[in-house]
Amino acid sequence: MDAKKLLQKYHGKMVKHAIIKSLMLALIPAFVVLLVTSAIWWFFGFKFLWLCPIIALVVAGAFTALFYKKKYRPTIKNTARSVDALGLEERLVTMTEFEGQSSVLIEAQRKDAVEKIATVSEKLLKFAVPVVMIVALSVTAVLGIGMTTVAAVTETPGMDVILGLVTPDPDKFDLVYEFEGDGDIQGEIIQQVEEGQAGTPVTAVPAEGWVFVQWSDGLTEPYRYEKRVMADTTITAIFEMVEIMDDQEDGAGMPGPDGGEKAPGGDQQEGDGLPSPESPESDEGQPQASGQYLNINQVYDGQTYYGGEVFTNAYEDVVEELLSNEELSDIEKEIIERYFATIKK
Repeated sequence: MDAKKLLQKYHGKMVKHAIIKSLMLALIPAFVVLLVTSAIWWFFGFKFLWLCPIIALVVAGAFTALFYKKKYRPTIKNTARSVDALGLEERLVTMTEFEGQSSVLIEAQRKDAVEKIATVSEKLLKFAVPVVMIVALSVTAVLGIGMTTVAAVTETPGMDVILGLVTPDPDKFDLVYEFEGDGDIQGEIIQQVEEGQAGTPVTAVPAEGWVFVQWSDGLTEPYRYEKRVMADTTITAIFEMVEIMDDQEDGAGMPGPDGGEKAPGGDQQEGDGLPSPESPESDEGQPQASGQYLNINQVYDGQTYYGGEVFTNAYEDVVEELLSNEELSDIEKEIIERYFATIKK
């Protein structure tokens, strides 16, 4: 009887075991490839992460065929040895060695092998896998699948994450604006600024009857921002109350019946506080003074009057410059325009 036909069902089962072992062994380098490719995709923030499992499957298929061909593919003689190990005492191996030969002894041995193999079921062939293979497969599977999951759910590229861990966060400093006197500071008065960075703009706005003098560091412009913050900094806006001039206290600039007005420090003219032929007289026969109250916010240094056309012209010049200045942001333009609108009141 032909040994190959006799061992056919046993050989088929041995082939199945060989394919499974080849696949298990091939999955180890496949999971390693999955780990490496998904780590690269995650680190550089590449798209199309689904390419990583496809690459791993290609590797698994290639290595399965390689391992089966070179390592696990069973021959008829290997199958005979496996069946003999079930208690046939090398009857099948001897049968395969004398295949194609004929003698009384060989025929007797062959008949004995056929009778004994009928008592052995192919189910007795056990599937055995080395423990080392199972451990290696488990570890690589956890690492490969885990890395792929991380790459899939993490939006930030790994390069940025690692650089964020290696590079310490820059120091942040407190930038605080305060004021002395009566007024306000428009803008963010308490800021946290990273070392070497610029703060946001602020503007010092005096209250009615007060005037902005300067900042505590000597800067006289009401609008400012810090270009480079290197330490905790506190800056104070200094406001002072405006003193009323003597000619104002004597009635200069007070409104009169004819609506005339007197500018501080200027020459008196008809209708500017001096009696005119048409001026009505008081009960005592004295002519009444005419003029206009000055908005005290428009007396900047106690000597010069900044109301009327002087302020209007200056205000229009500022607005025109704001609209044409491309270096200022919209927020900065709004703060400056709000400042002039406030002192205009």
